[in-house]
Amino acid sequence: MKRNVLIVILAFMIVFSLTSCDLVSNFLNPCSHRDADDNGICDNAECSIEYTDGKDIPDAPLCQHRDADDNGICDKPGCGVQYTDGKDIPSYSEGLEFISNGDGTCSVSGIGNCADTDLVIPPVSPSGDSVTSIGFSAFSECANLTSVTIPDSVTEIGWNAFYSCTNLTSITIGNGVTSINRFAFMGCTSLTNVTIPDSVTSIIFGAFYYCTSLTNVTIPDSVTLIEEHAFSACTSLTNIIVDTNNTVYQSIDGNLYSKDGKTLIQYAIGKQDSSFIIPDSVTSIASYAFFYSKNLTSITIPDSVTSIGSSAFRQCASLTGIIIPDKVTSIEACTFEGCTNFTSVTIPDSVTSIGSGAFSECTNLTSITIPDSVTSIDSSAFFSCVNIIQKENGVHYVDGWIIGCDSNLASVILKDTAVGIANYAFENCTSLTSVTIPDSVTSIGEKAFYNCTSITSIIIGNGVISIG
Repeated sequence: MKRNVLIVILAFMIVFSLTSCDLVSNFLNPCSHRDADDNGICDNAECSIEYTDGKDIPDAPLCQHRDADDNGICDKPGCGVQYTDGKDIPSYSEGLEFISNGDGTCSVSGIGNCADTDLVIPPVSPSGDSVTSIGFSAFSECANLTSVTIPDSVTEIGWNAFYSCTNLTSITIGNGVTSINRFAFMGCTSLTNVTIPDSVTSIIFGAFYYCTSLTNVTIPDSVTLIEEHAFSACTSLTNIIVDTNNTVYQSIDGNLYSKDGKTLIQYAIGKQDSSFIIPDSVTSIASYAFFYSKNLTSITIPDSVTSIGSSAFRQCASLTGIIIPDKVTSIEACTFEGCTNFTSVTIPDSVTSIGSGAFSECTNLTSITIPDSVTSIDSSAFFSCVNIIQKENGVHYVDGWIIGCDSNLASVILKDTAVGIANYAFENCTSLTSVTIPDSVTSIGEKAFYNCTSITSIIIGNGVISIG
């Protein structure tokens, strides 16, 4: 009798033990379905899981492991997670490096020992922190990467995050990302298409710079800030698409403009057209707008334009010339740098300043006219423009402006046709002891004689009205 009672009790304990294990398992890993109506009961009709304490059913997988045999059951011994509806467990990349923020969130900081070519960043780190950002240079120069999937938990893609991942062809940006930071995908030369999710509000300076295979970019209505240089030097880019509901930007013929059409932000430089006429609505050309355009030989700027940003036409090597409208007041830094087919330039009377490197490396430039309205020129404005630089008694002139001197210059009387001395013109001329400036000169630029440690005498003419 006692033996029979013992057997019954033992059997009961086994059954209770198995049932308890199932209950614990269901509590820890209830299911991996959805609870869209947030009522605490799984939406899958074949699943009986519910939270009796009112907690919601998780909308994400409960592990970050792998399912290599694709049988819907996690391969890691002891994990136990499975999809009862037959869906596969996501194959998140393992071996990545993370830095905890100390508040339950973390940043991906590096590739670690992960050897995946198709990178799938997990939403949760091995230590249980939510992955909310991709850190500075986290995957910089990871040449083996061919695709990247960023989870919805990530809100920020950091500086240089995927810099020079030259074999990266595909990126899936999660719906939680709000900011794509400086040079995040710079030099990803195999990347062909980018769709930016509705969560993104800002695309920062140089984010996709020099993505030379990029042909199409789609910008959603959520984006309110696109900084200069974001898509410059994308030599295959032919189409920038902007959601019509975007309140800040618009696309016209595949080029990026401000919503009001007054600012041309980015010309899609992969277009094969040899000429382009800027619409009359445009009053401002943004910095880097045509940077590295190799196909355009002619660009027509309307009279409505009053400002041209720095580097706007930089390295437009096929451009043969340009007419600057007479409402433009400043030629900014590097605006026409590397326009090697320029032969002559006429600067309108409206211009008062010419910035650093404005016409540098325009190596075929043989003629330039600088009007009397110009009161400031940077000494590097005409760097390497060897055909327009005249040297006389150790001083370098461009159309009456002094832009430099020989390093061994000791004493100089500037010629009486000189009109101005550029910023830094005599910088580091340590042998220079005396300078005589004629009455014809009206402007002396900033730091014109910087570090001229041997100067003992400067005679300034009566015509000078401005000293920087």
